[in-house]
Amino acid sequence: MRQDMGAKTARVIRNGEEVEIAVDEVEIGDIVFVRPGESIPVDGEVTDGYSVGGKIILLEHVRSDNPLLGKIMDLLDPLTVKMMGPHINRKTVENVKAAGLHIIEIVDQKPTILKLILASP
Repeated sequence: MRQDMGAKTARVIRNGEEVEIAVDEVEIGDIVFVRPGESIPVDGEVTDGYSVGGKIILLEHVRSDNPLLGKIMDLLDPLTVKMMGPHINRKTVENVKAAGLHIIEIVDQKPTILKLILASP
């Protein structure tokens, strides 16, 4: 028997206060708070992250370095934003650097539109 190991609840802001709700009640546009060691309860776009004295680990969807695939992603990006919300052409590495974080390691995943980014404050 397979057990679902995912989070059952999520912490979001409702009426100006942090509250815990069932995962299926999370709405598009909600800000979900995740503490160190917790599973991320829903799919979405990481817009900000902090970890006091710890490492920051991001698995991000980014624009392809392949010129042809990159152009195709450029064309599809506005459509995916309109239909689903998150961009598919993220500049996460540049944004991490611009935020003043120290990049420890970047590992290209398969497919190459995924990057594992390890950073520290």
